[in-house]
Amino acid sequence: MMLREPQAHQYDWKWRLFGIPVRVSPWFWGVVVLMGLGGLNIEQGGPRNLAIMGAWVLTCLISILAHEFGHALTGRLFGSRNVRISLYGLGGVTISADGGNRKNWRQRVMVIAAGPAVSIALGLAFLVLAVMIRQGRIAISNLFVRQFVWNMLWVNLFWAALNLMPIYPLDGGQICANIISAWRPVDGILWTYRISIVVGFGLALLLLLTVRGFMFVSLLFAYLAYTNYMNLQRATRGGFF
Repeated sequence: MMLREPQAHQYDWKWRLFGIPVRVSPWFWGVVVLMGLGGLNIEQGGPRNLAIMGAWVLTCLISILAHEFGHALTGRLFGSRNVRISLYGLGGVTISADGGNRKNWRQRVMVIAAGPAVSIALGLAFLVLAVMIRQGRIAISNLFVRQFVWNMLWVNLFWAALNLMPIYPLDGGQICANIISAWRPVDGILWTYRISIVVGFGLALLLLLTVRGFMFVSLLFAYLAYTNYMNLQRATRGGFF
């Protein structure tokens, strides 16, 4: 989840859904396609690869939009004004006029947690559908549809688990920051940085040493841990405690 709204671009795709403005940057499509190239096989032919890539792009668009609408609609329920959503890169951001500052910490936690909650619910729904397909209770022969079902299952559950890690600025890190800051208003964000550093570098090392094919996630955790380390250095002038 991004915290800053990306700059407007002349090729942005804009529309409204449930009264909320949505903007999709052209960089979103580029990064999504780049990420999907690993699932293609040149020997399988163009039509098959096109179906696989199309299913991947649609999965990313729907999944990230659903996640951000979880934030947006819950925030609007608690009084957020002028809520809008932007998709950029492989993530999204939900912005409101108050920036979430008018809510108490419990409401802010609920707004943040609503995004992963929607992702988990969506993933579980497609898990049920995938099980029914595997059991033969639903017959789907179309490659695009089958790939879409599998992608929606995997992407939403995996990304939700990833996003709930207590590493700032992931949703889990923001939840952690709000809870700790409610307990320690003066230095809550500093402790959030410290937790993010330990968890981020720890998970990066663990995945790197034990799980194959998770290099991207390992690098992501390491990068987030490093950014939290730099934030802590700036805030404490070089100290960890």
